Amino acid sequence: MLIFLIRGNVKKKLFGGGGGIESLKSCLQYTAYNPHTKESYKTSTPNLDRMIFDIDWRKNGTGMHTLFITQRLVQSLPNITEVHYVDMSEISKDRAFDTMKALSEKFGFAPPQDRHYFEGKMYGDLQPFMPIRFHIEELDATILINLKQWFQRGEIDKTEELMPLAYQNHEDFGHLKIYVDCKDSVKFSSSESIVLAQAQITRIFKTLEQEIRHKNDIKVSEEDVLEYLRVNPHLAKDLKIILDEELQDLKVKRPDIIASWKYYLAFESFC
Repeated sequence: MLIFLIRGNVKKKLFGGGGGIESLKSCLQYTAYNPHTKESYKTSTPNLDRMIFDIDWRKNGTGMHTLFITQRLVQSLPNITEVHYVDMSEISKDRAFDTMKALSEKFGFAPPQDRHYFEGKMYGDLQPFMPIRFHIEELDATILINLKQWFQRGEIDKTEELMPLAYQNHEDFGHLKIYVDCKDSVKFSSSESIVLAQAQITRIFKTLEQEIRHKNDIKVSEEDVLEYLRVNPHLAKDLKIILDEELQDLKVKRPDIIASWKYYLAFESFC
């Protein structure tokens, strides 16, 4: 039997406390916005009206800004002597390790050691579901599944023993870590216990795969965003004012990066 220990915010808002493997389904929701009532709400599908809230919030200067802050970051650090921009292509799966190695030589910090670590996706499809913690009553053991990049303390790393064979070299699941907290480590190490735990983990992974496929089927594309801005010219104008301000330094020092932004250039063409 599996008993899921759901994270506090999800537990409170969606399930009223715990649940089985079904609790993984529909646990991810989108923040939507009603421009008429000016209220935010949760929904199971993407909502582009949320852009109205984000752009207004950024434009009006309310709260702490986390969107479009490139220029403000530069201005907030008056004593820096050099700004080095890194293009997103340089921190892709295949290039991130070499990029960090080159940067360590340039700026004098410790070079990276684990190439596999840098090949994982910190904010990929699995990130919104993590961490997952569940209890197997038959083994009196709690298992924690988390991204490799999120370090854990206290639990025992059992990834090698418990990672199902079908997922060991998976592009996404292969970068997860599996930790165990149990009272009887000898009992948990038996072959029967390993098989039971792997079976439960496989069920979880299959459920996650289904949820990820569903989310990818309904996700908003870059073309959808451009079309939304095209039919909302006032919103597009507000966004352009923000971007013109925040991209000043980047346009001067790395115009090649700007030139590589296909969708940004398309946005500028009609704005």
